[in-house]
Amino acid sequence: MPAEETGARPPRIAEATPRRKPSAIAAKVGRASRRLAPNLDDLQALTFLYKNTGGANWTESTGWKEGTSGDPCGATPWHGISCNDDGCVVAIELVYNNLVGRLPADLVKASNISSSTRILILAGPIPNGLLNSKNLIEFDVNNNAMSGRLPDAIDAPKLQSFVLYANEFSGSLPNNQFTGSPPEAIGELKDVVQLVVSRNNLTGEFPTSWGHLTKLEQLWSFNNEIRGPLPESWSALRSLENVEIDGILGVLPDWLGTSWTRNNLTGSIPDCVGKMVKLQSLELSDNRLSGSLPESLGELYNVSYFYASRNRLNGSLPESLSRMKALQVLASI
Repeated sequence: MPAEETGARPPRIAEATPRRKPSAIAAKVGRASRRLAPNLDDLQALTFLYKNTGGANWTESTGWKEGTSGDPCGATPWHGISCNDDGCVVAIELVYNNLVGRLPADLVKASNISSSTRILILAGPIPNGLLNSKNLIEFDVNNNAMSGRLPDAIDAPKLQSFVLYANEFSGSLPNNQFTGSPPEAIGELKDVVQLVVSRNNLTGEFPTSWGHLTKLEQLWSFNNEIRGPLPESWSALRSLENVEIDGILGVLPDWLGTSWTRNNLTGSIPDCVGKMVKLQSLELSDNRLSGSLPESLGELYNVSYFYASRNRLNGSLPESLSRMKALQVLASI
């Protein structure tokens, strides 16, 4: 049986950069194009990206300096570019490459792009149409200075990962953010597994239509101005493994898990918490929870950290906690 918390608490998962989901992109970097000439739409879009984001000062820019006279999918591919067998650009990955400026609107012309991952130090809004690519799988612009309102709709049926962590986006979270018009169109985005909108300036309530994202595994929305109860429709999110949310009002949901620290949650810890067998940590500190700890906690075999301190809990620790073999830290006082 682990001892209760005595030293410094490990950092919350939420304080780290969002975890990177495994890429579903099947493109092969470096494959020579079967085309006799480069795709002109791709070439123009990438040329604007290079010019708009200070390409001359990039950390790595192999191939990009050739501009319109080059071929991003040629025998020597441009840095960060992945292409398919037809010589079309399907991914741009410019991680920590000192990009400064704005995403150009012309980037939407590269219609086959499936990944736009961690393009750093950018500012300004998301260009109109950029999130309406039928082939977009990943969109990750975390830790930038991008701003403006989020699009009312995102028509990207193959989207799996949408990460806006640590920017300056404002406005509310629209109910049809991932769809078009709910409820029919929202079902088309059945592949979303990662949704991260934390550390922005977002307001409003939690969108009810997100309950249709049944493959969602990671959901972060903390450090915004979003307030209110969680919609009942979210009870369909049975694939969630990692949740970091604040601003919740009302009772503790009995169908979600991981981090509920520093909310205004009331009521008792539901017995069905033991069904959340994928959880690796459970954080319930700094709320107004009451009652005793349920015996079902002993079913959480994978939980390493359990925090429930600074609530209104009573009673003794359940004997079932001895079955939590992975438990390293327990804080319930």
